[in-house]
Amino acid sequence: MTAHRTRRRSAAYAALAIGLSGTLALTGCSGNAKKSRSKSQKQTSSSAGSSSSSSSSSKSKKRRVIGGGAGVGAGAGAASRAAGTCIPTADSLRFFQKASPSHVVVEFTNRSGSPCKLYDAPALRFGAAKEPLGFLEGGPSMVGHSVALRPRGHAWASIPTTTAATRGTKQTFATVEFLGNGLRGAHRGPARVDFPGGPVSVGPAAKVTDWQVSLTKAELKSGSAG
Repeated sequence: MTAHRTRRRSAAYAALAIGLSGTLALTGCSGNAKKSRSKSQKQTSSSAGSSSSSSSSSKSKKRRVIGGGAGVGAGAGAASRAAGTCIPTADSLRFFQKASPSHVVVEFTNRSGSPCKLYDAPALRFGAAKEPLGFLEGGPSMVGHSVALRPRGHAWASIPTTTAATRGTKQTFATVEFLGNGLRGAHRGPARVDFPGGPVSVGPAAKVTDWQVSLTKAELKSGSAG
């Protein structure tokens, strides 16, 4: 009887030990799982924070680049608007005559160290003439036309002289003024320009084109392209 009770008691202790061992194992697994989830959450949070920081840095760089471009563009536009009206001088203008078809070319060189603008057409008086030549494009219709020249840049105007009235008599000098911003603007000049290369024949009925940035364009506008 005593031996039987002893065996039952030993079996009960063994069962209790197995149960406790299982409980401890489950508790350990649960703790490890919690630790693993916590570590994973921290890594995810850290990754999200790094991504957010990178995105913010990228946006900041984009804003700086865009802002810099706008500033450069605005500065260039302001510099263009600040260019003053070109000033006629004796050494900045040259006149020469071409024979076929007959026309007189007016060439301007910007000899200043700054950019400048030429508006509409040159106001030209040849010899002792009291009135400047008319404008081939019809005067007020040219308002708003301008060409911008860099330092040492060139511009041309053409005067067709294919008839007796437009060819007139030989001239040895001209008085030149530059129009301001539109025909209503103030004129710049006048400057007297002599023709050391020889006289040109221009009559009072002749008319001059507006300024162009190439001689070919000026001659095409006057119908004098060879």
